[in-house]
Amino acid sequence: ILDQIFNIYFYGPHSGEMYGIIWHEIKKEDVVFLYTLPHPHNLIAFTVAKLLRKKVMIAPFFHPNHPFYERRLNYLLLKHCDAVIALTNFEKDYLASKGVPVGKTFVTGCGIHPEEYLPKDLELFKSRLQNRH
Repeated sequence: ILDQIFNIYFYGPHSGEMYGIIWHEIKKEDVVFLYTLPHPHNLIAFTVAKLLRKKVMIAPFFHPNHPFYERRLNYLLLKHCDAVIALTNFEKDYLASKGVPVGKTFVTGCGIHPEEYLPKDLELFKSRLQNRH
């Protein structure tokens, strides 16, 4: 009903326990980090955080042109967060084209940069690995 009448994506993940403690948990923190649109827990946590005057960041993992993501309410949420964490420049540019402020959108990627973990001398790495194991 929420999806059809109010155009709010209300399919999982849900947890009665999560919704029950969300106010208490957010009250203790300085910054609230939301993760993955379009799930409704983001809207609830955002609302609680703003009522408690907390900063809000979100990593939307946005899917351009997907009907569950391309909802006006999602863009309102993104526009009103204090920071948006994009995975790629494409995601940042796409969100900017939809009105999400560029100045508060930061591209971070998914966490690690594999090139930092590649051995510099592959043959030496292989021989050390073979000797050790």
